[in-house]
Amino acid sequence: MLRARLISRTAPRALRSSFSHGHGNCHCSVLAGRYRTQQSVPSVRWLSSSSASRPASCGTAGDLSNLPAGYLNVLSDFGRHICRTKALSKAALDRRKEVVAELRTLLRSHIPDSNIEVFGSSATGISFEDSDIDVSFLSQTMRKRSVNPHVAVRKLATLLHNYPDTYSDVNCVSNKFIRIPVCQLTVKAENIRLELSCYNEVGVHNSRFIRAYCSVDDRFRALAIMTKCLTKTGSMVNSKAGLLSTYTYSLMLLYYLQRTSPPVLPNLQELHMNMDPQRRSMTMIGSNDCSYLTDVAKLEHAWEHHGQNSQSLGELWLGFLKFYSEFDYSNSVISVRQPGTVAVVDSRFKLVRSPMTIEDPFRPNFNLGILVSEKNFA
Repeated sequence: MLRARLISRTAPRALRSSFSHGHGNCHCSVLAGRYRTQQSVPSVRWLSSSSASRPASCGTAGDLSNLPAGYLNVLSDFGRHICRTKALSKAALDRRKEVVAELRTLLRSHIPDSNIEVFGSSATGISFEDSDIDVSFLSQTMRKRSVNPHVAVRKLATLLHNYPDTYSDVNCVSNKFIRIPVCQLTVKAENIRLELSCYNEVGVHNSRFIRAYCSVDDRFRALAIMTKCLTKTGSMVNSKAGLLSTYTYSLMLLYYLQRTSPPVLPNLQELHMNMDPQRRSMTMIGSNDCSYLTDVAKLEHAWEHHGQNSQSLGELWLGFLKFYSEFDYSNSVISVRQPGTVAVVDSRFKLVRSPMTIEDPFRPNFNLGILVSEKNFA
């Protein structure tokens, strides 16, 4: 049996997981190793019980042209297989919408001007069967009264405790060390976990942002699902434990896809800024400019590289692993907002160094990589 394995000797330590998919007589396994600051080109090794079936020239991941097209096709097929089997079906998504609608109705019966909006993977379309539903609670009345999010979350938890037949395991996660407090609960009828936060408009907007990019090119969503599968399997996604979040991995993927040749994805924030000022609307959340080109139908005329990249899912996946195995984490900022390459020394992050510098697209003063511990990065 022929086995293709990508082994990257650089990579966060937990970035070590394999994907396997049978395809006829071929078995493909992609193993991502550890991201470190040292540069190293990951090698592609073809392991076979028969030397006759091993390609004569395998090269490295830096030279994908030497990889037989058949193996890249297997990897592309595997990516589509992951999307079919891991991503939620339309029926499951519809049921989750009903769960959210039922909670919205309940909360409005007690707080008439309240609303909840879904964000996170359930909003971006990158949700799995075991994914929580993340929702943000908003009440203008409570906001005008300057009700602190920690206080608001505790009030919601107390309220939901009164409905034990509908919700169980209601737990308030709120203390002075937590930036965004949440109320965790389980919807008993569906056995679905739900996390309720307050006034998290930026989180809602972040999810719309990722969703917009998913609508630009289906390959982004497919690669994001593959990345989520890899990071969950490798136990390397948990911002509370000094690791990255699924959202941050999606930004890393987006950054790479903006820099392929030709690029797969545009810079929607840059395109918005290049619009005629009289036709350009601004979306402000607090002091944060959350504007970007939302009408992706305009890309055919607004973006010169629209539809030019024809790389397969397999090529892009291997390119993604290679890109971050060679990335200069010490000196470069991962920024999907700014075109070109941004050096850490020229950025607003130069005074507070961290293993990785990943700019939040709507809060440019916030480094998402600051949450990564040295232990997990080493």
